[in-house]
Amino acid sequence: MRDKSFSTTHADYFYDSIPIARHLNEVEAIENYEKNTGKAIIETFTNIDYMVIPGVLVRSHGVFAWGKSASVQ
Repeated sequence: MRDKSFSTTHADYFYDSIPIARHLNEVEAIENYEKNTGKAIIETFTNIDYMVIPGVLVRSHGVFAWGKSASVQ
């Protein structure tokens, strides 16, 4: 699932829809939550260039973002 950007700030960093990772199932959430969250993010980017889209919304968690540095330039 993907969501459209809502403001100019979104448009500055997301040049397409904002990806949303799937919900983890109960077993994934209980057994190795961090690893399974990472797997869900990877699944989300199967056909999306992570270098163009610098973040993902993770259901029931929040935002994961990446880039060259933590500062915005």
